[in-house]
Amino acid sequence: MELKKFKEAAAEFFRFAAENPKSFSAPPALFLAMQSAYFGRLSADTLRALELLDKEYPNSPCAVEARLQLADYLRVDGDFDRALTLLAEAEKRGVTVTTVVQNVNPRKTSVVLGDAEKVLYGKGYILDTLCGKTYALSPRSFYQINHSQTEVLYGLAVEAAHLTGKEVVLDAYCGIGTIGLTAADHAKQIVGVELNRDAVQDAIGNAKHNGVKNARFFAADATRWISEAAAAGERADVIFMDPPREGSTPQFIESVARMAPKRVVYVSCNPETLARDLALLTKKGYCVESSTPVDMFPHSEH
Repeated sequence: MELKKFKEAAAEFFRFAAENPKSFSAPPALFLAMQSAYFGRLSADTLRALELLDKEYPNSPCAVEARLQLADYLRVDGDFDRALTLLAEAEKRGVTVTTVVQNVNPRKTSVVLGDAEKVLYGKGYILDTLCGKTYALSPRSFYQINHSQTEVLYGLAVEAAHLTGKEVVLDAYCGIGTIGLTAADHAKQIVGVELNRDAVQDAIGNAKHNGVKNARFFAADATRWISEAAAAGERADVIFMDPPREGSTPQFIESVARMAPKRVVYVSCNPETLARDLALLTKKGYCVESSTPVDMFPHSEH
């Protein structure tokens, strides 16, 4: 749909929503509100619909998002006092908004996040406790959103590694260091590698904050780093792999074989690329001992 027609349709929708607040569901209303905000400045109709959404669905996750949209709108308009009032109201209802960060992406591409960020409220990061350790999360760092199942997942991963406290462990695609730091109490040394520099800074800070002294983290492409390490004769006793949905690379797996770890623990979010990579590892002499699915998104297709 072209932009002009979309804006007309969105405006008509919000006018209808304002007049008939009980005739629409929260998710579609929020979706259109976010789309309208994305395409341009929030209109009065959009703002009114968001206020209705907040009123009609006070305890839903969608209403929380609506409050954030309202806070961002009001912050841009300079009415920060009203934004603080909305955030205080959210906290009163049991939904604590710790921080609001605006990401600015001026590029017209499919990439969602830009390089510029502006902290609108709070410290610009959030804290979470996972598997007994506390993690600081910056806006562009990846983090699993299902807390309970993430603890199950990481517990199974560390269990599968059979650590005795004597191992050198490579945590590849490590993000903010969650798997490596979870395993740190059971290993001699943890080495984490991650391409996202923001996540690596978080990982270094998280290790320091949790008093973990046997972990080091490097900002580098995992394939390039492990290839250079293997060529230099570096060794690892256990390798954790937690790649993105596209999986790992043949060069990475070739280097894994050269480092000759006793165990490889592969955490995957895509069965197709997992099967592909396991086939390559099998050709290098490894065999699959066990496989445990963990449902991170119950009642969904993902």
